[in-house]
Amino acid sequence: MTIDLSSTLAALPAPPTPAGRRFRPLVLRTLVAIALSCLVCSTLSLGLQAWLTFGAQVDDERSMARDIAATRLPRLADALRRRDGSAIQQELDLISRYPRVVNARLFAETGAAYAAGAPSDLPGAPQGVLHDMLPRAALHGIEMPIAAAGADPTTLGRLELDFDRSGLSAEMRRSVARTAVAIVLPAVLLGLLVAWMLHRDISRGLRLIARQAALLKPEELGPLPIWPRPQRRWRDEIDLVADSFQQLHRGIARYVGERDRALQRLGAERDRLETAVQQRTADLTRLNRVLESASRLSARLIYLPPDAYPLALRMALADIAELLGARACALAERGDARRWTWTFSGGTGGCPAEGTELPPLFPVDGWQMQWCTESSDCHESRALLHGCAAGSLQVCRHDAADSGQLLACLDLPQAVEEREIALIAKPLFGALARWRDLAQLEQARRELLHQSRSDALTGLANRRAFDERKLEEVRRAWRSQRPLTLVMVDIDHFKRFNDRYGHAAGDDCLARVARAIGAAFERGGECAARIGGEEFAVLLPDVSADDAERRCERIRQTLHHMAIPHADSPLGFVTVSMGIATLCMTERPPPDIAFDRLLKRADMALYGAKSAGRNGIVMLM
Repeated sequence: MTIDLSSTLAALPAPPTPAGRRFRPLVLRTLVAIALSCLVCSTLSLGLQAWLTFGAQVDDERSMARDIAATRLPRLADALRRRDGSAIQQELDLISRYPRVVNARLFAETGAAYAAGAPSDLPGAPQGVLHDMLPRAALHGIEMPIAAAGADPTTLGRLELDFDRSGLSAEMRRSVARTAVAIVLPAVLLGLLVAWMLHRDISRGLRLIARQAALLKPEELGPLPIWPRPQRRWRDEIDLVADSFQQLHRGIARYVGERDRALQRLGAERDRLETAVQQRTADLTRLNRVLESASRLSARLIYLPPDAYPLALRMALADIAELLGARACALAERGDARRWTWTFSGGTGGCPAEGTELPPLFPVDGWQMQWCTESSDCHESRALLHGCAAGSLQVCRHDAADSGQLLACLDLPQAVEEREIALIAKPLFGALARWRDLAQLEQARRELLHQSRSDALTGLANRRAFDERKLEEVRRAWRSQRPLTLVMVDIDHFKRFNDRYGHAAGDDCLARVARAIGAAFERGGECAARIGGEEFAVLLPDVSADDAERRCERIRQTLHHMAIPHADSPLGFVTVSMGIATLCMTERPPPDIAFDRLLKRADMALYGAKSAGRNGIVMLM
């Protein structure tokens, strides 16, 4: 049954209007009276006060000008006639001491000019000196002619005076402030009166209505509200609001009664239908979400590079935790030692630490689903629950002969059906196995790459790695205009060492010498390589020949301390000869030719070291 509230309220009778009481808006009447009074009074008072202050200032300046004209101009005329400059300057100094006179200037007909007071803009004087002291708007100038006394009033010059009106605005502001204070006090009193009237006639009544409206609820309307107000000869807005509220109260009471009766008839039918629909659709909705999630998970994890799997699995576990309403989800693996370790985890918080071991688990064959709570009878379940610091735990586990995977969902609100958790676990377990296989393949690839570029005996780079680097370093040195140094190292009398001590001792000697070379040249970018039987080469980018020589000397000292026995050596222990050459930066042939020239010069330096008795260093620039 549908009930129209608007039609119900429209059908209610309107409240009767008392005879002889007309509506007079209280707030509008009061605000209009205050606004007009304040506007008229403030405008008239402030205008009159400003006019009087300005007039007094002008009268004072005129009176001062008349006094100067009566007392000082005759003396100035006499001094001008006599051309007495000191008397003229003295009179100007006296004039400049008058109140508010900031500058006095006299311009004689003869062309002479005199000034007193603040510096003036006289011809030849710096411009703007007086204006820097007082703004132009603060100065008011008066010009007075100076005439000779007697029957022939010849003009002898003119006197210019600048009065300081900078205090006029301040005086006007003080006058306006006094007038404003005189107006503010009545305005405040009037405002207090208005506030009291508004509180008595409007605010108190509205608060009563607001309290009643806050208590107005369809479930419990209560009795019809009544607001006590004093009797007046008119009605205002509060009376209208109170009457409308009472009318609304009566309409709502009638509507609520009809609504409750209709809802009682519909309630039972609605509850029955909702229960049936929710029961039938909940399982299908949850299963559909699980299927969609499993499909997206499989598509996301099927073609990933090995280094992208960890992040993708953590994100997938966080999405699964959000889908199932769990706090976190985690993946664990079992190796050959039958030890389970947490591999990845994701969720909103409290995830198991990756790399930590799980409590011992009994082996199973194939798949196992398990719901663990504090009330579980199985000791294994409670141990796993406490290890995860969770209140409940759903476990999906797949165990095989050589490996095993486990998915744990922490703090689920309720157990998930086995088919749903299996749909989610299968793509995760497959992705985890693929990641392990790809990681092993990548490790094997890197090991093969390293073996193909390193010498098995010494651990240094081999000839192949050296050849790949040499042209690249030549180009880089030319681009950066930084030195490139090549060091050639050869073990002295190594063939005799092999003949005397055997090849096993020779291999050990090569390895120890290689360690000394690698320790001396271990900075980033430097390449030490074994390029022959007992011959080594070192590429040193951004290293000068002098620096290379010092580091080669370190190799000699290291071998001296190692003292590898060599009976056929003049010193009785193994020594090396070294040649140093740097890349020519002025000529730029093809990189391979440039490096061949560099190598020949390093070989020449090496042969020079051998010719000089071995166990030495020769450097060719």
